[in-house]
Amino acid sequence: MKNQRIICGLIVLCLLFACGPCYAYWVWSSETNKWVNPIYKIFDTAEEQFTWAKAYFDEGDYRKAIFEFKKILKKFRKSSLAPEAKFHIAVCYEKLGKLKQSYEAYQSVIGRADCL
Repeated sequence: MKNQRIICGLIVLCLLFACGPCYAYWVWSSETNKWVNPIYKIFDTAEEQFTWAKAYFDEGDYRKAIFEFKKILKKFRKSSLAPEAKFHIAVCYEKLGKLKQSYEAYQSVIGRADCL
């Protein structure tokens, strides 16, 4: 009985020491007094958002680039950078080998999304 408690205690200690550090997924923003998820953060201007997305594009991380370029289309759809963001989304899909999505994105750039 005493040996079982010692073994259980050692197992618990091993498990506690085996745990790694945990990082917060949500961060408190003192500017807005809200919890903010940094993944979904959108910059204040279309230019900043485009520069951020273009950096992912230039690095070759096309999935993240698509995600960031789509933020421009959601928040800044009337911006002069929106068509360029659509074009970059099409190129990203093409680079990823997703030709149907690429075709549809190219069609939306030229204003013929109803072709399919």
